[in-house]
Amino acid sequence: MPTARRPINLVPNPVVHVCALAQVAETAERIGAGHLVTLIAEETRPATPQGVPLNRHLRIAIDDITMARPGFTVPETHHVRGLIDFARAWDCRQPMLIHCHAGISRSTATAFTVMCALHGEGSEEAIARALRAAAPWAEPNARIVELADDLLTRNGAMAQWRNGARDRGSWLRRHFRHAAAV
Repeated sequence: MPTARRPINLVPNPVVHVCALAQVAETAERIGAGHLVTLIAEETRPATPQGVPLNRHLRIAIDDITMARPGFTVPETHHVRGLIDFARAWDCRQPMLIHCHAGISRSTATAFTVMCALHGEGSEEAIARALRAAAPWAEPNARIVELADDLLTRNGAMAQWRNGARDRGSWLRRHFRHAAAV
């Protein structure tokens, strides 16, 4: 069983934090989350943490899979379109917290999607490298990234960088911090 992961923070503005289900309440309170994205199977319905308005909590009932399987919900275009719309409606005045069960796959793919939706074409590499530097254990869900790449018309740029950013250069250390250091 993997060890507990610390929440990650993609900085600067907008501020997006990623964590596991077990860390949601504590992280939301500590960072003052104003928006929350929950990506978890339908049967798991965590409560909205105190301080996060219900209308700023997007729940996406999906499983951590990349292909359809009986009894599971694969991420679909409408899920990712709803996520992109939610991200673009965010005023960025308070941090956004994104979580799935373990904080490794669905949530990191979602953080990548949110940041790419808010930043222009050509930002994919810098965002992917920042995510990798903040969370070397991240394994962004390929299906979410591919759907986002298509919806944001990035022509494969997001998919290319999904797992390819392994360099932790000094530029990244100056511009992006791990949530534990906040």
